[in-house]
Amino acid sequence: SLRAGPDSARTQHNIGRRTQVKPTVAEEQLLELLLADEALRHKFLPRLEPADYDDLPTASIFRALVESELSGTEVDFDFLSKSTEGDPIADFLPALLMSTPEDEATEQTETRESSAQKCIDALRLMQVDRRISDLMAEMAAAERSGATELLDKLSTQRLELARRRSTLL
Repeated sequence: SLRAGPDSARTQHNIGRRTQVKPTVAEEQLLELLLADEALRHKFLPRLEPADYDDLPTASIFRALVESELSGTEVDFDFLSKSTEGDPIADFLPALLMSTPEDEATEQTETRESSAQKCIDALRLMQVDRRISDLMAEMAAAERSGATELLDKLSTQRLELARRRSTLL
């Protein structure tokens, strides 16, 4: 991303997408859980917000899962590969679909649900941390340029995000 300068600190232009980025442990575990358990998918996909996964390398897989939930389409390799066609993360699909925890058969539903919720919380925490980092950079630019109103506004946003971060922790 590029910022155009202190007057337009909020304006960013995306130059390119992440390619060949390995998914985080949290997103990988969450996808494994959701792909392996249909009941878990029905329970947790409605809880996900687009902001939870939009910045992730696996965003196209999450979008495909949400789409399947809304349309009632069966989730299988063909559906996922069509939905993620052209995305570099599509190469990761076979590993995701084949990798399931060894003790999954004996793992209780409550444990899987707890694990899924922890993964969602971790993804949200990462998103909040990224946003706080961005705000800190914007605050520094506003301070250098003497934009006190903008600095106050950004400080308020940072405090709100810090509260949300504390709640997630």
